Amino acid sequence: MRILYVSHYFPPEIGAPAARVFQLSRNWREMGHDARVLTGFPNHPGGRFYPGYRGRAWRGFDQENYRGVPVYRTWVYPAANERVVKRSLNYGSFLLSGVLRGLLLSFQPEVVIGTSPQLLCALAASRIARWKKVPFIFEVRDLWPESLLAVKTCAADSVLYRALQRVANGLYREASKIVVVTGEFRRLLEERGVPPSRIAVVKNGVDLEMFRPDVAPAAHPEQAGKFVAGYIGTLGMAHSVSTILETAALLRQRRDIHFLIVGNGAERETLLRQWRERRLENVTLLNQQPWDAIPSYLSLCSAAIVHLAGSPLFESVLPSKMFEIMAAGRPVVLGVRGEAERLLREAQAGVVCPPESPAQMHQAILRLADDPVTCRRLGQNGRDYVTRHASYRQRATEYLEIFRQTPIPEPVSEPLTAHG
Repeated sequence: MRILYVSHYFPPEIGAPAARVFQLSRNWREMGHDARVLTGFPNHPGGRFYPGYRGRAWRGFDQENYRGVPVYRTWVYPAANERVVKRSLNYGSFLLSGVLRGLLLSFQPEVVIGTSPQLLCALAASRIARWKKVPFIFEVRDLWPESLLAVKTCAADSVLYRALQRVANGLYREASKIVVVTGEFRRLLEERGVPPSRIAVVKNGVDLEMFRPDVAPAAHPEQAGKFVAGYIGTLGMAHSVSTILETAALLRQRRDIHFLIVGNGAERETLLRQWRERRLENVTLLNQQPWDAIPSYLSLCSAAIVHLAGSPLFESVLPSKMFEIMAAGRPVVLGVRGEAERLLREAQAGVVCPPESPAQMHQAILRLADDPVTCRRLGQNGRDYVTRHASYRQRATEYLEIFRQTPIPEPVSEPLTAHG
């Protein structure tokens, strides 16, 4: 099968969207399918083109082979993940250049996937699919524009919100199939009037070879012999990483416990300021690391933290970093309610605390630090669970079955509910 995957994010950018697109595409190719990716030049989250791409980016279009996956690059306005106007230009530039790049491709796909975040990326994919006269698969990894409300980027009565709501509803109607990453997303879309037959669930997965318990830890001698509680990921408004700093302040007297925070994002400067003001010597703050280095930093951790702000919307998400931590054989300290909590309890792979509760996170970390036997057992449980249920090869196979069952699209005329 010939597959074109349209994504705003792709390696060497790090993060869940980039990893998912690469891993699924790579697995499809290994299974004998012709999967290719249309994406922008890497600049997320710092807003600068990555080294090795800067000169190429200003040429507008480019093509490369990224670890066996053919990639079509298109120009985007580079913008840091922090200001609404510049991010909007970043998103809008991908819509325009992505559609043009897609229409100029000699490659003729049999299906086009457009993944969200962000919505304009999926809109570009829908236009390419319409031009190529093939099915459009709308992959919903975040509910937009509702996610903007959760991080207080805009209000529900704003022009921006209403415009994105119209785009989302149009994509729901136009898609031949809507693929969501959680069962809760399916339920929410059904409530908005999307026919259940047009929704499928393909959860996030993990590369079991890349993330393993036996990876050598990153070299940080100051953390040797200590219980290391790590957070590795985006430092964004949705993640409320300041909760981890407040937890570290509560544990500053425990010299045997150290916190490691690795990442970049909109809140990085704020976190650095808080770290300096509080003089948190029990916290190491590192900038974003290359994707290939992430397993070594997970191996450095005794336990790893997954945390989101306390919005009801986030109860429907299933953070992909959970699977990576579990594959690395480390227990998860989870500050997320809803579907993520249910999965962690089913896997018996960590401890749960309420979102944005330093006092409860403090207790969860103490429980693991003071009980190494339980800590190891929870880590092993996590590895066993993802090995059975969450490899990217399994996810790629599930997706292929969806492709086989997806007909050439016929527009859906029924309106969605007003709140959808």
